[in-house]
Amino acid sequence: MTNRALTAILMMMICCMGRLVAGQSGYHVDEERGFKLKPPAKWDQIPVDPSEKWIVTKYLSNRAFISNTGLFSFEHRPYLRVIVFPDEAVKKSGLDVSVSGNSIFVGFNNPHKDYRDYLKNTRKGFYFSKEETGKNRGLDYEEYEARFEHDSANYRLVCWVFRAADAAFAVEFEILDEHFDKLYPLARSALRSFRFIERRGQLVAGTTESPGGPKKLDDDDLAEMGDRDKWRELSAAERKKRRQAVEDRVITRFVDTAPDDWIVKKSKNCVVISHADEKYTQSVVEAADACRSFLDKHLSDLSDEYVTRSVIRLCRDYPEYRAYLDGGSGFSIAANTNVREVVLYKDLSGGKRSGLGWLFDRLTSDYLRDKDRLLAFGIPEWMSSGLSSTMSSAKPKGRSIELEPDTWENDAVRDLVRQGKTKSAKDLMTMTSKEFYGDYTDHSYLSTRLVRYILTTGARRAPFKGFLLEYLAAVIEATEEVDAATEAKAPAAAKTAQTEEEEEAQYKQARQNDGKRQKDILALIESKLGWSSREWAAVEKAYASALD
Repeated sequence: MTNRALTAILMMMICCMGRLVAGQSGYHVDEERGFKLKPPAKWDQIPVDPSEKWIVTKYLSNRAFISNTGLFSFEHRPYLRVIVFPDEAVKKSGLDVSVSGNSIFVGFNNPHKDYRDYLKNTRKGFYFSKEETGKNRGLDYEEYEARFEHDSANYRLVCWVFRAADAAFAVEFEILDEHFDKLYPLARSALRSFRFIERRGQLVAGTTESPGGPKKLDDDDLAEMGDRDKWRELSAAERKKRRQAVEDRVITRFVDTAPDDWIVKKSKNCVVISHADEKYTQSVVEAADACRSFLDKHLSDLSDEYVTRSVIRLCRDYPEYRAYLDGGSGFSIAANTNVREVVLYKDLSGGKRSGLGWLFDRLTSDYLRDKDRLLAFGIPEWMSSGLSSTMSSAKPKGRSIELEPDTWENDAVRDLVRQGKTKSAKDLMTMTSKEFYGDYTDHSYLSTRLVRYILTTGARRAPFKGFLLEYLAAVIEATEEVDAATEAKAPAAAKTAQTEEEEEAQYKQARQNDGKRQKDILALIESKLGWSSREWAAVEKAYASALD
């Protein structure tokens, strides 16, 4: 054997040994926040939502355990979470209130003072069965055990809280009670492995942004909660440029924080970050692109706004999906509209095309919001509910989607027609939210039939040919006019409530004002449509055919 060959073999052995040692160590190392720990072997790392404010690490057991103590069998996969409470963040208190037009957005500067407070704020139906202190290899810690007794299952949370100079690090396990004795040694081993290491980043201080979480984005960039008029003064090219810059930052953040064993697939219209298999992931990419093609066909002319690419998180199964969504923040009153993500999981329960309804529904609402932020929450209930249900039951077909009613809808509409409990199209189209969701709960089935007809058969003939764009444009115009008139009449500064009675009175008045606002907008929409009695008769005839 030549010296060159021997050298090559030795180098290969050294490299393999290095990889083996690294693999056997099994540590999760977070240099940015300055800690490491060893999760149980073969547990899956779960991504953390980049907008999450407290949780920095998640792991989920690769095995499910069954509980038979409840009213029915319950499947559960234990999980591990690391939650960080920076001292500067928990010093802040009170509400963070921002006002945009007629909308008020409320957030909590400091919902959680420590782990105990965090648990009380984010979980219900438990009691602390243990609160002790201890020392592990020179590190002091507080130990908590909380017991949950539910109809579905009984389980425990075990948590050790370690103190750094400027933050508390809580390491938490959730385990089914009947499997606790078997699994606790795994949890204890991981808890005992926790170490502080040199921190190369820094914890976000003085805010509720998660340590290492996403940079707060400029509201005006996406025109979500900023000055809409100021945004619209910019050219279409400038607005597109700004949105694409934000879009790139958001996508980069999501991709960079994905665990190593998650795959990333990109298309012109979406980015899918997936823990499912390659084939299913590709089917989701194609379905998202098909939905986008459908939306472009029907809604692209609504405005000249750039519609951002969709970020889709595809979990491997339902337990992983739940583990990802269980951020525990508990106090998110207004959604973070700048960090948008559609989360779903591989679901074949209804066949290979099932599980995509939520995706289509979310893509539609995000598309409309990008076209005009007034459509985020301002579409009248009949159209909003009907469009959501229509898209939720859609199926991918080639490069577009097919709008099909589901069995529940068919049965419900058939019963309503047989019992003579349908409403007229005009009644549906002029209902406020309170009227739509009042004692009569079947309006959604009727509005879904009407919206689907408008998007399919009705799109090609009178009276609904071109109606969708005309109606949404009328919604935008009516909302602008009503809100402008309301703002002109509003007092310079509202009186701050001093008592519970005053708060209740203000809340009641706000609800009354919202109801009046909706009625004014609906009346103005009807006026802008300008339908004659003859045209309304044609609408009712088309609607009746949709119910058949």
